[in-house]
Amino acid sequence: MYYKVLRACETGTKFQVIAEKMDECTKQITALSEKYGFKRWRHANFEVWGGLSAVLFAENEDEEFLHRPDKSVWTEVRGGYWPKRNIAQGKQMHKEFRELLTVSMKDLNAVVDYKPDSPWSHIGFSFRDPQYFLFSTSDGIPFKAPYDCVEILFSEYETLSKSI
Repeated sequence: MYYKVLRACETGTKFQVIAEKMDECTKQITALSEKYGFKRWRHANFEVWGGLSAVLFAENEDEEFLHRPDKSVWTEVRGGYWPKRNIAQGKQMHKEFRELLTVSMKDLNAVVDYKPDSPWSHIGFSFRDPQYFLFSTSDGIPFKAPYDCVEILFSEYETLSKSI
């Protein structure tokens, strides 16, 4: 099921709070990337946005072997790197990484009161359209959209989610 909601309405305002939190997550990570020299990252596991689970030091995968960080500070994890916690510098970086803001699946689902059977399930979303916030739900889960959300066809969802 696919939905659109005007940015200026009640549910749209709730989505705006999530969008601003996601922007703040990105700003925090970008500041750390400038401080520590990583170019790309993977968001925290089991979060919708924000936090870190690994960092990478090259602009793209093809160059990763050329940009390996100091092995005395960084350890390899999940195809990327994570600060070692057995040295002071690594402990400090780890603390900073763990304090990063995140948007949880629960935060996102709460916007539209979506209650999936699985704790790992969350609504799909797109914030690209200038007039609407878009979201989607799984077909098999009973869901009643908030009053200010309009159900739309996938084709409209796809068109609106590509607009910039």
